[in-house]
Amino acid sequence: MIARAIWLIFFSCTFLLTAVPAHAHGTGEHIMGTVTAVSETQLDITTQKGQAMSVRVTEKTEFRPRGKDTTATRPQVGDRVVVEATGKGADMTATEVLFASPKGKGASK
Repeated sequence: MIARAIWLIFFSCTFLLTAVPAHAHGTGEHIMGTVTAVSETQLDITTQKGQAMSVRVTEKTEFRPRGKDTTATRPQVGDRVVVEATGKGADMTATEVLFASPKGKGASK
């Protein structure tokens, strides 16, 4: 009985501690994938599941380079991205774009 109670408390604490960081990351939709095309107003991405998506970018979109091989201020074709976006479908707008060059690619230009 005591072992069961301890196990339940442990499980509950683990669940609560892992749920908080996921919620704190933002309320938008998250898209992970590889950039296939870039323009001033749009990013085309192939997701990890192979789905092609387009996300609008604006002057308010924040671009955050990650990784030692990433020197560009905006993502380039072939870079890996995590995009936080608002809206749905064709009306998705990126609020934040984290990006990095894939291993072995070298520095982005």
